[in-house]
Order: sequence, then structure tokens, then C-alpha cells
Amino acid sequence: MLSIQDKNICSSILFNLTDLQCQGQNSYNYFSCYQMPTSSSMTIRFEFQGHWYIDDVNIVQNSTDISLIINGDFESNLTNWIVNSSEIYVDRNPNLAHTGSAYLVGRSQDQLNSIEQTFHVQFDQWIEISFWWKYDAESNQTNDNLCQAIGQLI
Repeated sequence: MLSIQDKNICSSILFNLTDLQCQGQNSYNYFSCYQMPTSSSMTIRFEFQGHWYIDDVNIVQNSTDISLIINGDFESNLTNWIVNSSEIYVDRNPNLAHTGSAYLVGRSQDQLNSIEQTFHVQFDQWIEISFWWKYDAESNQTNDNLCQAIGQLI
């Protein structure tokens, strides 16, 4: 088991990525960090402005391989996810997915749109949060030319 010194500790804001030029990414980027739960129920939320791809969302506890997130690979469309916008959807293209054939597309021109899922944890065991992300510059047509993604635990 990893000691606390070996862990990339995340805050409640997992990431906040902003690209004022909307230049885009050619390939997926990996994100991973650890957090000690403060309650028995937590929610992961992604917010998007621009045109983003998310795939393989995974949260495991105490170094097990059992994911606390259901359908983190989006192969079952948006099952178990709460979405606040029709601009967030699942697309199927094995050439654009990180793995499998499905991936989440989050887009918005004017405001941050969000998707979230609540999961249950134990208080005294670390959780590892991981996912793959990228954004598509060619499809980013925001009104204020701002591409932003925020991931957070609430």
C-alpha cells in the first residue's frame, strides 16, 4: 500500500483547465489523484465550456480494482450520470474514444454545462480518482473563445 508521501493528493477541485486560445489536444491526457473521504457519500462533477472528451472515469478505494463509479467508460450511454444539458452526450467512435467505442462529449458555447455522479465510500480509506480527458480545437466554437473544464468532488 502507498504511504501518504507517495500520493498525489487532490483537493475538492480536482482540476481547472482553461485555454484562452482553444488550441486543443491531439491525444488524451491522464489525470489521477488521491483523497481521504470526509463523508460516506461523494459526488464527482465535470463542467465544460468548449468541446471536451472524457473517458474511463474511475474511482477506487483502498487499492482495490472495484470501481465506485458506474459506467465510467460511458459504454452504457449516460446510465447513472446526472446531466444538466443536452450539449453533454455520449458519442461512439472507437477512433475518438480512449478505450472501447464510447466516450463523453461535453460542450457549450456560452456557459459551463455539467455532468455528475454520486458514489458511496468508507471514511478511513483513501480513494483514487482517475480519468482521461482531451478537447477538440476544431470543434471549439465558443462565443468568448474560452475553453474550460472543471472537475470537482462535492
